[in-house]
Amino acid sequence: MKIDKVMFDEIFDKRENHWIFIELEKDNPTEKKWYIKNEDETIEGPFNTFEMDKFFLEQKLQKKSKIK
Repeated sequence: MKIDKVMFDEIFDKRENHWIFIELEKDNPTEKKWYIKNEDETIEGPFNTFEMDKFFLEQKLQKKSKIK
């Protein structure tokens, strides 16, 4: 998925208005299939869609976070 920089910044600046993982998820949102690669290159997960939206809202995911 590609989004432009303005939209990307809007999503991060107004996190409380966006449930980005629910919007992206078309299958079962309770299935654990999301992974996060941290700055130290460790991989955490899997997480479900609801957990990812919670991390996003709590600012545990940053613009440089790598997510699969």
